[in-house]
Amino acid sequence: MVISRNDRYVINEERMDIYLKQFHLTLKFKGKLKWNGKQGRSEIIYDEAGKWWYAHIPAEFEHEAEKGKLTASVDWG
Repeated sequence: MVISRNDRYVINEERMDIYLKQFHLTLKFKGKLKWNGKQGRSEIIYDEAGKWWYAHIPAEFEHEAEKGKLTASVDWG
């Protein structure tokens, strides 16, 4: 597991890579980012069973909903 503060890594969506500053290491990723916003600490985890690396990066973003009589909760994650 590799944990980095949000000021210790940079994500380049065009090149599809994550640069870890403390290790001078660039990691490629597949897919696209789900959310844009202020990013939190990254957790890069190796799954031994699936033999895959996963990056978990929380992001803060604003979402405005219409006001109504009903309420709901959503897990965007």
